[in-house]
Amino acid sequence: MPTAGKIAGTVREGATPVAACTVRLYDRTTGALISSQTTGTYGEFLFASLDETQTENFFVVALDPAGGTQYNAMIYDLLTPVIDLSRPVVPDGFGGSLFGVGGVEYGGYHLAVLADSPVAYWQLNDTAGSVLDSGPNALHGAIQGTVGRTGTPLRKMGGSFVFTRAGRVTVPHNALLNLGAGAAWSVEYWVRAGACPTWANIVSKFTDPSSGNCEYRNTRHGNANVFGDWEYTGGPNNYGILAAAAASDTNYHVVYVRDTDTARLYMNGILAASKAVGGYTTRLGTRPLEIGGNAEYPGSYDFGGQISDVALYNYALSAAQVTAHYSCGAL
Repeated sequence: MPTAGKIAGTVREGATPVAACTVRLYDRTTGALISSQTTGTYGEFLFASLDETQTENFFVVALDPAGGTQYNAMIYDLLTPVIDLSRPVVPDGFGGSLFGVGGVEYGGYHLAVLADSPVAYWQLNDTAGSVLDSGPNALHGAIQGTVGRTGTPLRKMGGSFVFTRAGRVTVPHNALLNLGAGAAWSVEYWVRAGACPTWANIVSKFTDPSSGNCEYRNTRHGNANVFGDWEYTGGPNNYGILAAAAASDTNYHVVYVRDTDTARLYMNGILAASKAVGGYTTRLGTRPLEIGGNAEYPGSYDFGGQISDVALYNYALSAAQVTAHYSCGAL
């Protein structure tokens, strides 16, 4: 029997995610209980190893969060499916499929990201306090300067931070953020650029503030292009630089992927640029990761526009994974 199918979603009370809620998966034909689990911090759940050819033979319910034994009568209002069952099954990048439990596709993007095991994932939808990492390593950040927290969504069921070239998000250094220590890695985010008269950092990790060297950096230059680059030791900077056209005031899903031999830049699920990069060692350092700016050059390299859903991976996302993420999130 095929076992590559998945059902993922979130449990919410109104707009608020419900953590530690019991969620059960049943066989629709026999009523038999297949599996049970509790939701995570953000109300998320994931049932895997299912028969992807039987998408109509499952249903999911959640127990009353108050702890009662009665099923919540509004369960289908509380579940956020990944993929509409009325649409074709979508590959998940691992030879499997993602399919949901309801009739509307919304809110599945963050679950698709988490299912692909990011090192860190900042959704940038926090309305107060720390900038939380939704990934497994709790690499939380903080706002430096002025950053708006209630930007319009760049993807389905998302939020965004608004940058006005007056602030940034800073995440303290952690060895896990040294993506270049491995042979392959990926940087992913959603962006809507406004006025950026010069180089503007979207996501960056610098190694040496005096020289401007970086381990990896994704930038906007002027009002024309989005760039992805990395720098290596023993040679000229920006060896892995790639550029793709990006109009102002337009939502983009951007993924910069580097493997042993090639750097790739994807825009809205499509490969926009690539370059051979074999045989080079990435610079490493202990500077913080920054989103939307650079503390060493405040104002000069700060970003203007909106950013959301910054995710880092210590491996190269496949083209299928990139496409699946974009498909889950595109408005």
